[in-house]
Amino acid sequence: MWLRFPEVCDDQENMITKITAHLEKKFKSPVCSSFAMKTGAGGIILSLACHKHVDGIMKLGRVDIPGVQHPLTPQHGRQIEIENAFELAIMGLTDDIDGIETILECWLADTFMVNGESTLAGVRSSPDASEALIFHMTTWEAATKVLSSMTAELFHHTFGHKYPSLVAPQSVYTINHKGLWRNKTIRETFNKGSESMTENFKLLQQQINTLKMEMQQGMQAMQMEMSTISSNLTSITTVVSSLKSSVDSTQLALLAQSMEIGLSRNLADVQTARLMLLSKQVMTTNPKEREEAEKVISMLDAKETDIRSKINVASRDFQTLIGGPPGQLLPPPPSSNNNTTSSNGGPTPVVSSTPAAPLGLLPHAPKSAT
Repeated sequence: MWLRFPEVCDDQENMITKITAHLEKKFKSPVCSSFAMKTGAGGIILSLACHKHVDGIMKLGRVDIPGVQHPLTPQHGRQIEIENAFELAIMGLTDDIDGIETILECWLADTFMVNGESTLAGVRSSPDASEALIFHMTTWEAATKVLSSMTAELFHHTFGHKYPSLVAPQSVYTINHKGLWRNKTIRETFNKGSESMTENFKLLQQQINTLKMEMQQGMQAMQMEMSTISSNLTSITTVVSSLKSSVDSTQLALLAQSMEIGLSRNLADVQTARLMLLSKQVMTTNPKEREEAEKVISMLDAKETDIRSKINVASRDFQTLIGGPPGQLLPPPPSSNNNTTSSNGGPTPVVSSTPAAPLGLLPHAPKSAT
């Protein structure tokens, strides 16, 4: 039934009065009790009478309080309710660590024994604290042994390297008082992940810049090649039909290659947007934002598949058009004589062969001489 407003650190008693009056007036939510947290997680806590009121306020996400400059973000009150005597907890369990509850339970049972009997009385979990393994010992003496500095060193030596997110056993009171729901080790893990993602974004940006430079160089090379073809067209008059077909094929190849380059740029943009959404999804804790990010990522995945398919088609069209290296599209150098002499002394006309167009593309018919 608790609602916590961690942002309220100053003038807490006055803020409690304002927030209580607003909730009771607008949401018809009776506030049973309230208190300010001077230490630990900080903020103020209100205890409501009905869990439906708590859920309704939490769904709003932000609460506008009259007389308060900025909206406040409510949070559920986080604490582990004590159910047994000598109850302790190990924090830092995550879904990524399979079977860690069984491993920790076996370690506790085997490590803390007296006269061959384990002093571990029981183990449980809390639905409100999925990151906690809660256990209790048979005696206070056994509990103090678990909380000793020697046990903390043994715990870090045993689990610290393989499971860095785990926190050595603490009393439930210490966990509730200090707010160990997000411990320092987990924050460091997130920081390292954030730094790694930043480096990956930098590397991706460098690759995009390199791709842009290569595309610019390719376009310049294409322009030079087109200029060379245009220059040759003015000097080669005897092979107009063959050259016309070659130019048409080259132009279609350039179009196919330009389409492939444009699609590659679109693919890079889609991949960049997808990485940014994945980063936002990792960093956010709002389920609605995560769901929206999942939908957009699915749309981007479909878009990426479509673009890749189009790139493959454009690439095949380009290879089909050029039939090999682009250099073979250049015509042979003109001969000094338009006719050659046959074996019987008579002139042999030059036979011009028009290369066949690929499937699906019809060559342009040469204009008839007037």
